[in-house]
Amino acid sequence: MNFLKTLRTNAGKLQKEVAAYLGVDRTTYLRYEKGESEPDYETLKKLADYFDVSIDYLLGRETKKDPAAEEGDEVSSELIALLQDLDPAEEALVRDYVSILKRSRKE
Repeated sequence: MNFLKTLRTNAGKLQKEVAAYLGVDRTTYLRYEKGESEPDYETLKKLADYFDVSIDYLLGRETKKDPAAEEGDEVSSELIALLQDLDPAEEALVRDYVSILKRSRKE
């Protein structure tokens, strides 16, 4: 489940948001992210639907979220790599900035 944190941060979601969607405690979801626990099949299906990826991707059997993915994934991968080096305060600033960008697009 090494991809969960990357998927979550890329989606701009908090652990508690994903946990609420799955119907589990945040600590249970955290254990999934850390690889300390593995979700059951139903939870895997929910995770795949939530992040719009295949179950094989979640299990590390596929390297791309979508086998027919476009080249834009390279940019996403680069951004994810940059985000992984941020501390929580910096992540919050990035989330805020992205929210501002999205709001300005709607205006």
